Amino acid sequence: MDDSTIKALVARRLKELRIERGYPKASDFAERIGVDGPRLSRMEGGRQGISTLVLRRAAEVLGVRMDDFFREPQPQVTLMRSGGASGADTDRMVQWARDLRTDLDTVAEYRRGLHV
Repeated sequence: MDDSTIKALVARRLKELRIERGYPKASDFAERIGVDGPRLSRMEGGRQGISTLVLRRAAEVLGVRMDDFFREPQPQVTLMRSGGASGADTDRMVQWARDLRTDLDTVAEYRRGLHV
């Protein structure tokens, strides 16, 4: 990937993750990561670079890993048995599965770091 492609991907992922993680209002998120609203808008639009310090703060606030900004999201496929679960129960099951996937990814990264 060339630099401009990476810059565009990071900008798009920043906005996607911001909205997905509960910050639909850009100004609220900008304040949390220590930048002003217009600067965040330029960063998310790919018109301004994003420093690693700002990206690190964004990752912490959003509860994601830094590399999540550099990867296309994998499509989520959820299979459940039909058992009459309510919508809320189904949502909890899906969230549990997502959390498990994150935990498994973390363990795999840790093991790769140990070259196991």
